[in-house]
Order: sequence, then C-alpha cells, then structure tokens
Amino acid sequence: MAYHGDVEGQELIADEGYTQQEQLREVEIVLSAMQEHFGEAHFVDLGSQAGIDDFEAEVRPQDCGDNHYRYRVGFDIEDRDNSELYERAEAVANQLGLSENENNGEGADGGPMLYGAGLDEDRLFSVTTEGGQLSAIYKGRCSDHQTMQDKFQEFADEHAEQMEENAPTHLPGYGSGE
Repeated sequence: MAYHGDVEGQELIADEGYTQQEQLREVEIVLSAMQEHFGEAHFVDLGSQAGIDDFEAEVRPQDCGDNHYRYRVGFDIEDRDNSELYERAEAVANQLGLSENENNGEGADGGPMLYGAGLDEDRLFSVTTEGGQLSAIYKGRCSDHQTMQDKFQEFADEHAEQMEENAPTHLPGYGSGE
C-alpha cells in the first residue's frame, strides 16, 4: 500500500529512499512538484488520471546493478522555450532539495540536456530534449533494501507466469509425429 498523505510542497528526505515505501513516497512528492511547476505533468505511459497506486501496480523497479533497484519515472510535459523549461526545472529541483548538477546549460544547443540535478543526493532529476521529444525524468537512489528486491522479483515472477500462460502448448514438428 502506497504512502498517502499531503505531499504538496514537501522535499525529499536526504537519508531516506531505500525502502519501497520511501521510494514511492518520493515519486509522489516529485509528481506533486512537477504538477505545481509544469501544470498537467503526468506519468509517461500511465495517462493523466494515474496516481501513485497505478504507478505502484504498473511500474517495476529498475535494476541498477548488483541486486540494487530504484524507481525511475518519466513525465509528459508541455513544450516551452528553453529558458522557461530551465527555470521550471530548477524550481522543481529546489523544491525537492536537490542540488544542481555541474555543466547545466540554459538550453544549450550543444546537447539534449536542459537541466539536471540530484547527483549529490544519489538521485537524478533531469529535463531533456532529444529529436524534438521533451521529457522529464526522476530516478530514485539505488537501493539493496529487501522491499525493493521483493518488488522487482514480484514483477519478474508475474512476467514469467504470463510468458508461460501465453506459450504455445504444441509446436508443429516438435514431438508431435508430424
């Protein structure tokens, strides 16, 4: 069961983000900040009405190496000019308590990164544009907490079960005598 509370205006807690519940709470806080500063920001692939329960049910923790996992969430946001995107992204990062990464440019034409923050806090928040596509991404910290491992395994087991259910029970030419 996901954390449900008033997260509006809250920042991330620096020494949390290890358990699945803490990571879900962070996603909820980030969504609130994105909606405050970008308007109708919503989860990529989940739709505009999706909330944290939908996210928890549909999004598998991402493998980040050596039995460590984290949530990664993408947001659909409206296109704006680069300086406005930078200002809004900076406002989100400041609200979340994330420090700006080095080498950020105010819409630098030299690359797709418009804004990045959070590396000093073991997280990543970025706004990028590549090939005309604008995206905002938040990645929680990599965690080896058992709850994150369990959630990853739960998704893996469900996927394996679905693959087994959809597997053909008879393949022509294999042991059928045809």
